[in-house]
Amino acid sequence: CCMAEVVFPLAGLDLARAFGDQRRIPMLNGVYGRTTRDCLNVRGYDTFGRARGGTRPGLVKYVSSAVVADWIIQGLGLVVSTGTGMQTSNSGRVVTLVTISQGNVYSLQAGATTWTTATNDTGRAHPLNYTGIIQMTSLNQKMYFADGQNWCVFDPSTTTVSTMTPTAGSLPADSSGNLPRLCCTWRGRLVYSGVLYDPHNFFMSRVSTPLDFDYFPTTITPDQAVAGNSGALGLVGDVVTALVPLSDDRLLMGCDHELHMLAGDPMAGGQIDRITDSVGMAWGAPHCMDPSGNVYFLSNRMRVYRMEPGGKPVPISQQIDKRLQAFNTGDVTIRLGWDDVNTGLCVF
Repeated sequence: CCMAEVVFPLAGLDLARAFGDQRRIPMLNGVYGRTTRDCLNVRGYDTFGRARGGTRPGLVKYVSSAVVADWIIQGLGLVVSTGTGMQTSNSGRVVTLVTISQGNVYSLQAGATTWTTATNDTGRAHPLNYTGIIQMTSLNQKMYFADGQNWCVFDPSTTTVSTMTPTAGSLPADSSGNLPRLCCTWRGRLVYSGVLYDPHNFFMSRVSTPLDFDYFPTTITPDQAVAGNSGALGLVGDVVTALVPLSDDRLLMGCDHELHMLAGDPMAGGQIDRITDSVGMAWGAPHCMDPSGNVYFLSNRMRVYRMEPGGKPVPISQQIDKRLQAFNTGDVTIRLGWDDVNTGLCVF
């Protein structure tokens, strides 16, 4: 029997130089390791946590059956509710996975093996756009969507998707009737942006009242609805391409070639500061956060950046920049996710 040491690239992927010119670099455990020129579905550890790298499936299917066979998933999100469904805990917590395909809403709870089609109460054949990427965000145990054309809300307690009807004011739209394509939840507000012919603007609902968009109530209050062009802050200086809620006090606005930070609530002395005018953010949701509050995002120039709380964006993808730059942000949809199990960043 012959034994041979197999050096696996636990030190990552490096396309910046030839293998013979690469230096050994430190790994997570402080030991120095080698890199590789290429890899596919590579993991540094096996399923038992042993440092035995190889080509292994990076992900497994949560549900074996497709949402709609041979059709894209247009959006994916989680909504947490209480007191409904089969999933039980001491708090009554129920986590529902929500997805969209062919403009229809589907949901799934832990342990289920098939998707449940939501009841369509909108009166339309499909509650949302039949094609295209759709963003979603949860607030007050319901899921809200942004697709540029339709206003919808999903209630997991009844598995029903219905049309949003404002209780005060008017839902955001431009002069041609285009609706927001970006959304998030921040400080208990629904936040929308990405309106086609109003791209520098942002719109926020009343705190904890997601259907109240009255920007000019009889009595001015700190929790009222607000828009960029209706308050003292004004419009963002660049076209908004992504919304990243960092904390209760900070909302990062990714733009075409700039980054802006909204610090503080717009109705309570908040202000918009430009972080940089040389780095932008790809369209949609090309961002995530790790447990320490560091933000990772893909820039308008197809580079991955990390930004520490209160810091500036720093590029971290130098070794694979050539590979990333082969993609066009107008042709692909980019999503980032933080992997708690392997303590790493996933770029999709």
